[in-house]
Amino acid sequence: MIEEGETLDEQQQTVVSLLAHAGVEPDDFLDSNYDSRKAELQAAAGDLSGEVFKYWKVNTDLAVVFGDDNVAVTNPSTNVVENHRILKIELRDARHGDVETNFSTRSTGFQWFFSFFAAFSEYLHTDSPVIVLLDEPGTSLHGEAQKDFIEYIFRELGASKQTIYTTHSQFMIDPTVYEKLRAVHDKATRENRESGVAVTHVSLSADRDTILPVESALGYSISQHLFLGSGPHLAVEGSSDFIYLMRMSAYMEQKGKKPLSPKLAIIPVGGISNMPAFIALMGRRLKVSALVDGATTAAILGRSRKAAEENGVDPATIVAISEIDPKLPATADIEDLFAVADYLKLYNWAFSRNVKESDLPATPVPIVKKLTDLHGSFDHALPAHALTDNQTDFFASIRKETVARFEKAFEKLNEAVEG
Repeated sequence: MIEEGETLDEQQQTVVSLLAHAGVEPDDFLDSNYDSRKAELQAAAGDLSGEVFKYWKVNTDLAVVFGDDNVAVTNPSTNVVENHRILKIELRDARHGDVETNFSTRSTGFQWFFSFFAAFSEYLHTDSPVIVLLDEPGTSLHGEAQKDFIEYIFRELGASKQTIYTTHSQFMIDPTVYEKLRAVHDKATRENRESGVAVTHVSLSADRDTILPVESALGYSISQHLFLGSGPHLAVEGSSDFIYLMRMSAYMEQKGKKPLSPKLAIIPVGGISNMPAFIALMGRRLKVSALVDGATTAAILGRSRKAAEENGVDPATIVAISEIDPKLPATADIEDLFAVADYLKLYNWAFSRNVKESDLPATPVPIVKKLTDLHGSFDHALPAHALTDNQTDFFASIRKETVARFEKAFEKLNEAVEG
């Protein structure tokens, strides 16, 4: 029982705030009747569980359990033993046989979230003009839990009281409320230390480090929506693969030939080395296939098929460029599906050169490797863009060899999806 005028420490005040959020006070647990006291405890715990786990979605099988215990304590002023009733706050875990454990045994992130919820919930019930300032909250939470936390901020605490928080985490940023975001720029330099700090709306004029969390949050949101599409997904290395497949598929359809299945959503994964991880992560919940090419074809193909097999994806849906035509090099790139003369046309358009087929060695290596040895490394996307810019001229004289190889590629990729 709290005596009049008694000052509570921070931990005690947090518990009082927690109980208030559950709609009860400490005195409500002092009922001498066991049955009514137990009912009060269970009702409060049920209400609190519903409130907390509305926002803590990492493990919704947890439940708050209130209990009490009588502890013999010697009063130092009278040297008389007194019974003190102690409120116990525990957590029941339905995932592990309804085991009840002490709050302190839970993860650091959960302890922080629960304590924050308890301490700051008192501001939801006050008419006082409060502004809540939070400096880098939620650093002990992982990404998904941070998203749950900001949901609580925007729906509960921030909806009741003005709340301002700083963060460097992409998961603590909600792109859908872009107008509420502010960028903090440190303008000071070694030469001009008095420039100070500027707080502005988020824009691309800010330095990259400042807006990186916003860019990351937006990219994460876009990718999540992209991957949640209902259709099957074809993973490719990069943007040039995407362009070649789309342009050649459109040409095939125009000529009455079998195009790439329109059901396929082509996903550039940002580098062939990312392919196994993409298949492993996305294969569990999406229908995934992949097109593998490049100098590391054998290694990546093996790892990708192993990732597929371990995650319920048919390894046959992982297709290597070299498997499309036995005449292709073992490490063939998608560029090798073009007849040499056709790809040189794209390369020359892109870099204003006049490389001829006779300029290249007659060795069984990918054409990209041959051109790199001849003129140095180059951006593989630029010849693909040259195809987009010169489609009429290119398709007017396209070689039968190019058409035949892409037909085989589309047939194999379509089989992986529809078979």
